[in-house]
Amino acid sequence: MGNSSGDRAGLRFIGSAKISENRRVTLIEDVSAVLKAEPGDNVLFYLDDAGRVILEAAKRVKVH
Repeated sequence: MGNSSGDRAGLRFIGSAKISENRRVTLIEDVSAVLKAEPGDNVLFYLDDAGRVILEAAKRVKVH
């Protein structure tokens, strides 16, 4: 799959998700696998200097 935009160099498209009416997003299985996210984990969203959104999984912390 080729990219026509130079600002996407080095990025690989792995899927998309539709935002529901209540503004929720369901991660597709491929994204969950790349993030190694499991039920109960949090997904963190970052905005880089180029305006791209970066996702990162954060494991749920158990409080004893």
